[in-house]
Amino acid sequence: MRDLAGSPEKEARYVDLVCAGQADGVLLLCGHVMRSPDRDLREARVPLVAACEYIPRESFPQVTIDNVATAREAVAHLIELGHTNIAYLSGPKSNILAQQRLEGYRQALREAAIAADAELILPGDFTFRTGVEAGRALLALEPLARPTALFAANDEMAIGLIKTVRAAGLQIPDDLSVVGFDGIAYADYCEPTLTTVVQPRRELGATAAAELIALMTADKSAPRNDITLPARLMLRDSTGTCRRTAPLSNLV
Repeated sequence: MRDLAGSPEKEARYVDLVCAGQADGVLLLCGHVMRSPDRDLREARVPLVAACEYIPRESFPQVTIDNVATAREAVAHLIELGHTNIAYLSGPKSNILAQQRLEGYRQALREAAIAADAELILPGDFTFRTGVEAGRALLALEPLARPTALFAANDEMAIGLIKTVRAAGLQIPDDLSVVGFDGIAYADYCEPTLTTVVQPRRELGATAAAELIALMTADKSAPRNDITLPARLMLRDSTGTCRRTAPLSNLV
């Protein structure tokens, strides 16, 4: 397994290796079909399977969770707790996971007749650093203008944000309820423990690997279906009942 680390040069080198016959199949976790300047992996004519990050409009098998539905469930949990002023801390705009989780956030608001506020969609890139930056942005708002809850597109950003606002004196979840996404191990050890969508990471990897092996050892032209595995919302200490009345303008 190789980590591209966001490097086009590394990506091109691995594409060239596969196209030169140095691999019998490829398991993609990068959210796109890898390419070099003059060709992509499809030209290698080896089996491809994508895991975790869905790649739209591709015919090879993909093993994922339903990011839209699970994000909608996470935001619906906040709404059930009485929150109507809910922010979303996004991943990169070009990332399919960030897009799908944003859609789930929007769906939950629509279903609850809560007006979406573009000012409450905060930029991020899935790192602790942008969680810290989002926390500082919230702290810069007047207290009554701050959201009472936030859904982060991954756990790292949620944890960075929590650490930042708690250092400034805010209480989690009394002043701000926070939900993350992924279910990383640290989510159960940070303070407070993080409510999050837990992905079946082991099952995602094992299922995708089994699909790839099947394609490598069987009839490569045989059709194979995409597989969607269940994720679950793990309730912990970072979410609680809303303690502030929402402005009437927040309701449709």
